[in-house]
Amino acid sequence: MAEQQEDQGVEKLKDPPKSYRSKVWSYYGFRDSRDLKEKATCRLCFSDITCKTGSTSSMTHHLKRKHGIDLVQDTDKTSDLTGLSSSSSKADCNDIRPYSTVQSDAFKYMIKVLDPRYELPSRTYFSEKVMPEIYQTVVARVKTQLDKAPSVAITTDSWTSRATENFVAVTAHFINKNWDVENYTLQTKKFSESHTSVNLATGLDDVVSEWKLFRGDCKPAITTDNAQNIVNAANELQKILTIISTALTIEHQIEHRRTPSKLEVGSGAREE
Repeated sequence: MAEQQEDQGVEKLKDPPKSYRSKVWSYYGFRDSRDLKEKATCRLCFSDITCKTGSTSSMTHHLKRKHGIDLVQDTDKTSDLTGLSSSSSKADCNDIRPYSTVQSDAFKYMIKVLDPRYELPSRTYFSEKVMPEIYQTVVARVKTQLDKAPSVAITTDSWTSRATENFVAVTAHFINKNWDVENYTLQTKKFSESHTSVNLATGLDDVVSEWKLFRGDCKPAITTDNAQNIVNAANELQKILTIISTALTIEHQIEHRRTPSKLEVGSGAREE
């Protein structure tokens, strides 16, 4: 709302001087046309509150009475501010949003309303610090789940983005102890090399080794489409992988076959 009011002609609030260290000033600013020693303006409702002689008691009382913000009780909640960076990054991950989200005026305003004390970091902070930490946490959790699996299968496919950039994705599949199927995308990696079978085989070998998908003598199975380069890549890895090629030609054959509408398992009776 404060952004809308500023757009409608209300003066933009000036930040208080750095010498004003009380946390109450996170919620207040000054109008350009007003003496800094007279009144401060609430960033939440744009009310003018007296702040003569440096006293902030009226400002603190206004926050509690009008906005339900008790700064005395919130003294021990400063640690919650660091959680905002992490939660913002997790939201971007889950919704597959770009880092530039944190630079949008709407996002900044929403965070300011949630907690004016929080200073939103730059996109560089998110991309170079917060996101890598989240990535390492997720990798550790996925590896723990994979280590519990008695056997793992992988599926892979290569594709080209609208920007004509090539990518190769690899997903792991396994059944946990509760007989639930779990799936984890291990990588969606930009593939700058030519999509030859040798290059693809090398990339798949790296994934299998990095994520430790071997289980003694139990080899991970790989499922691909029938593109010749990926089929050849799988053949290159036949010494270490069990290959399952789901060729489209097989799918076409299945479509033309007559399949029963219901199969009663155990009795051998089949209903058409």
